[in-house]
Parts: sequence; structure tokens; C-alpha cells
Amino acid sequence: MKRENKSSRGRVYLVGAGPGSPGLLTLRGAEVLRAADVVIYDRLVNPKLLEITLRAKKIYAGKNIKLKTAAPSHPALSPVDGGYSDQSRINQLLVRFAGAGKSVVRLKGGDPFIFGRGGEEASYLKKHGIPFEIVPGVTAGYAAPAYAGIPVTDRRFSSLVTFVTAHEDSAKKKSSPGRLPQMGEGEGEGSAVPWGDLAKINGTLVVFMGVRTLPKVVGALLAGGCSKVTPACVIE
Repeated sequence: MKRENKSSRGRVYLVGAGPGSPGLLTLRGAEVLRAADVVIYDRLVNPKLLEITLRAKKIYAGKNIKLKTAAPSHPALSPVDGGYSDQSRINQLLVRFAGAGKSVVRLKGGDPFIFGRGGEEASYLKKHGIPFEIVPGVTAGYAAPAYAGIPVTDRRFSSLVTFVTAHEDSAKKKSSPGRLPQMGEGEGEGSAVPWGDLAKINGTLVVFMGVRTLPKVVGALLAGGCSKVTPACVIE
């Protein structure tokens, strides 16, 4: 997907880096990385992917509070231009560099539009007249189970798959009363995820970012009617 604005010389590529293995980066992703002037990357991006760039300025923009300073896995951390950053700061960096005529790669783990804030960044770029291209990536939603030998759909067992996050934005407007408690920040305010409904779906449920809240997720599903003998797997 592309958005054009001929008045701007720069461009932003919102690139999915895949679920970890460098070999799962797409050919298009490698192409734009190789030509990039600036790469702004997340915590979950494999550092080996940064070696593809030929001349790019590399800016670490992970939002993990424990990584406010340089870490061995992120040697290109730049506290001045990025470093630990909130989403508004990342948005500003994208506009700043693209507005200066740079080719900017925003490198994100998995796929930019699967729980990756790519939609927020695309909206911000469109608002500021910055051309951008979405480069889809392999999502952990099906890749991680596949590597563990688990097909998320199989005509013998499951004809549908549901992706859901167990870590929600605490500022998001919550759902109607009666929903199960939120799994994450703002606990107890009510979740936008209908856990009770999901417990009744006869299909595969893939829960992203659920390790820390695993007991609450399991409790919510059981309370919604999910069987205690439902096959399950935790992949971290």
C-alpha cells in the first residue's frame, strides 16, 4: 500500500521484520533496508538485520523502559536522536527525516499492522503529507506456532483462527459493562477484548503478549466456558 505526496522528497517505509529469524525478512524488506538513509528500529528486531543497511543512520526506538541506555543487543542506540522513545517521539522522527528528503525505514517486529502500531504511524504520516509504503512482514501469530509444529488452521480440527492481544492500551475506550477485566495496564477498567465470547469459539486462539498476564488470560477463558482440557501451548 502506498501514499503519495509529490511535494515531499523523502519517503517512509513501514517494514515488518518478521518474528525473529533474519531469514524471514521479505525480499522487499531487504531491498528498502539496503537503500535506506535512516533506520528506526524496535526492540524485537533481530540486530543482524541492521547489517543489511549500506549507509543508514541507525536509531533504536524500543519502548521497553529497561532499555533506556545502550544494550549489547542494540549497539546502535542513540540517546540523542532516539533511544528510549514514546510513540509521539517516533512519529516526529519519521516526519523529520522524511521531510529532509531521506529514505526512512521504520523496522518493526513481525508485521507493522498486527499489534505493531503501524496504523498509528501511517495515520500520522498521512496527516503530515509524508509519502509512505507498507512492507508487510511475517507475523509471529502463525510463524511461531508453525516453528513449534502447530498449524493454526487444520480442516480436521480448526477452520478459523483469532488473533488477540493480552496487553491493551490503557488509554483506549473500554467496552460495554459485563466484559471481563482487562489483561494489562489499567486492570479492572474493563477490556475491549470479549474474552468470554472467545472462550466459546471453536477455533484456534492466538494470544499475543500474554506471558506476563497468562494466569489472568487462562482464568478469563475458563470463566467464559473454555474447557480445562483444551490443548494449549505457550511460546516465548
